[in-house]
Amino acid sequence: MLAGCLLGLGVLGTASVALSALERTPSVLLSIAAMARALQLAWRELGSGHAVFCFRADGSLEIDAIRVDAPHIVLKGPLTWITWWVDGRARRWAAWPDVVDAPTRRELRLWCIGHRVTADTPAVAR
Repeated sequence: MLAGCLLGLGVLGTASVALSALERTPSVLLSIAAMARALQLAWRELGSGHAVFCFRADGSLEIDAIRVDAPHIVLKGPLTWITWWVDGRARRWAAWPDVVDAPTRRELRLWCIGHRVTADTPAVAR
């Protein structure tokens, strides 16, 4: 769905540049660049795939059935950033927890509270 939206934005960008007051040559070049970038982003989105995260009670995390011992989770507003290391390289995943069902969101919040996850707001009122 996101890839289709990106392609739609590319078409709208191309149309808006074509209808602008630019001269023909810059207009055509900018239109081609806008559509090419939209195609690139849509292709990357289609190839990104999905990951399955399993938060364990012992503080570990499994990502696509691969155990991650020291995940770093940061809660920033509505987003959740998960960072882990594989073969010496850091991997990062940005998630919007509101897209999962309520019980799963609750499990994530409880897991984060129990494992001292960094948050941008304090856990208790001051």
